[in-house]
Amino acid sequence: TADDVIFPYEIIGNKDYTGIRYDDTFRKIVGMEKYHDETADTISGIKKIDDKTVEIEYKEVNPSMLQSGGGIWSYAPPKHTLEGVTSKD
Repeated sequence: TADDVIFPYEIIGNKDYTGIRYDDTFRKIVGMEKYHDETADTISGIKKIDDKTVEIEYKEVNPSMLQSGGGIWSYAPPKHTLEGVTSKD
């Protein structure tokens, strides 16, 4: 579902996440840095259009984003199974 696609962005963008995935490509998503800094409750550049459609807005793109997933997180874990697990875990 769209919620499953959005959920990993929320995990990786969380201030408590310390892994390597929160990188320059993630920071190029509109609103990601505000979400990470906890000055926003949502990532403004990620919009759920309907149950199967997500729109991601980037501040800028570069050619390397067209390779290896292009900055689009393609693994969508079921939100209902991971909801409640903290980013620290």
